[in-house]
Amino acid sequence: MGIRASKPLEILHADATQLSLKDNTRAFIDLVQDNFSRAILSFRCSLEHRVQFTFENLQYTFDHYLSPSKIEHCNLITDDGTENYGKLQSFLPNVKILKLLTLLLKRPLSIPIQ
Repeated sequence: MGIRASKPLEILHADATQLSLKDNTRAFIDLVQDNFSRAILSFRCSLEHRVQFTFENLQYTFDHYLSPSKIEHCNLITDDGTENYGKLQSFLPNVKILKLLTLLLKRPLSIPIQ
């Protein structure tokens, strides 16, 4: 994709991934990752796919990374998944620190985890 931050916490990625397990159940991993360092700042694994998990990850990232670092501006990149709507949309304007940049892609946004 080629989007690169020039410093930590300048650009964040939020994503949810579905995994098919051997017993035919599905698991979901929701995460927030720093674009600069590639560090995973918050994650949650669950057998349920809920928008609330994305919201909780972003709230954790805000409380434990952005706010203590006195970050004045931070961009959030997401794909067009259902987890990026609803409560998340109403959360972002209240925080006044995250700007949602939804990338409309023909394929899901893949965040490399190193």
